Amino acid sequence: SLSLCCFAITINSAILIVVATSFYYRRDASGTGEGVGDLFDAYALIKEYIGKGSAFLFAFALLCAGQSASITATLAGQVVSEGFLRWKLSPFLRRLVTRLISMTLAIIISVALGRRGLDTLLIASQVILSIVLPFVVFPLVFFTSSGSGLMKVKQPPTESDGDEYADFSSAWYVTALGYSLFAIMLAANCYVIVQLCRGES
Repeated sequence: SLSLCCFAITINSAILIVVATSFYYRRDASGTGEGVGDLFDAYALIKEYIGKGSAFLFAFALLCAGQSASITATLAGQVVSEGFLRWKLSPFLRRLVTRLISMTLAIIISVALGRRGLDTLLIASQVILSIVLPFVVFPLVFFTSSGSGLMKVKQPPTESDGDEYADFSSAWYVTALGYSLFAIMLAANCYVIVQLCRGES
C-alpha cells in the first residue's frame, strides 16, 4: 500500500503531466494539440518532441509492463495448477511455456493484422479487462472479508497467545473500500453498455 500510494501514483502522475505538457499543450498552426491515435503515434511524438532516448525508454517500459503482466499470469496459473489440479511443473518450464505462447500469439497477430490490427487488439483487451474486473474484485473482497471465515489459519502449537486460529481477514474499512471499487466499476461498465446500445461513442 505504501509503495502504491507513494511511488506508483507519483510516477504515473509525472508521466501524465509530461505527456500533457509535451503533446496536448503544444499547439500547431490550427490551434489544436497533437493527437495520439495509438502506441505508434505516441512513440513518434515522443521521438520528435523529446528525443530518441525517451522514445526508446517508452518502448522499453512497454516491454517491461508486458513482462510484469505475464509474470502475474504465470504465478496465478501456478497456484491454480498446483492447488486445484495437483499438476506439478518446474517453474522454469512453466515460465518458458507461457512466454512462448504469449510471444507466438503476439508475433502472429502482428504479422497477420499489422498496425491497425494491433491497435484493435489492444482496445479489445482493455474492454475485456474492464468487463472481467468486477467479477474478479467481488469474490476477492468477499473471501478476504471477516464474514467468509476463509482467512482463519490454524496456528502451530508453539504459539503462546492461547488462540488456536489466527484471523487474517481484511479490516472493515478495507472491505468497504473494496466493495466501493466494485460498485464503481460495475456502474461504469453499465454506463458504457447503455451508451453503446444507444449508438453513442
